Amino acid sequence: MIRRWVEKLWGAWRGISAGAGLFLALLALTLLVSGTVPPERVRDAARALAGKGRAAPPPPPGAPGQAEWKRLAEAQRQGEEVLRKRKAEVEKLDAVASARLAALEAERRRHEEARKAALEEEERLRKRREALDAAGTDAEMQANLPIFSRMDGAAILARMKPWDDARVARYLRAMRPGKAAEVLEAMGLDPEFRTRADRVMEELKRPPGEGSK
Repeated sequence: MIRRWVEKLWGAWRGISAGAGLFLALLALTLLVSGTVPPERVRDAARALAGKGRAAPPPPPGAPGQAEWKRLAEAQRQGEEVLRKRKAEVEKLDAVASARLAALEAERRRHEEARKAALEEEERLRKRREALDAAGTDAEMQANLPIFSRMDGAAILARMKPWDDARVARYLRAMRPGKAAEVLEAMGLDPEFRTRADRVMEELKRPPGEGSK
């Protein structure tokens, strides 16, 4: 008997619930059609009746906490430390490069000075050698000229064949004009010496002491 009463009560409750739900649905439809309640509010009410509340919005992001600020400050400090070390390394490399360039420049100047000194010494030795050669040639010439004066032009030319053009010109310039003319005539007739005649004439046109080296 109690069971039948429970079943009747349960049936009555279900009927009441269905009636209330239908009433609420009709009420919501009426309010929605009339525009009295926005659709969002109707959907929220339906979700509330169904036991589903609106999901709470996520909390707004808050400001960084003390730990986050500490982490950021440490990262900044480490970055500044890395930059400081890199700057020190660059400055050290720059100092080494500058010192190396200065040493190379000093070495270049020493080599340039040594080269100039060597050229000056070479020029001094050349002039001294030329002076000695000239002195020796003058002595030799003074000894040979009397001998050449007694020889004809062909014989003198035969003695001169091994000589260079400047030496031949020096002797011809020191001879009497008539004897020098004999040698030049023999030079033009000699097939072996004929090709050198023009060069010897060029040497004779140079001022004394400016012959080819």
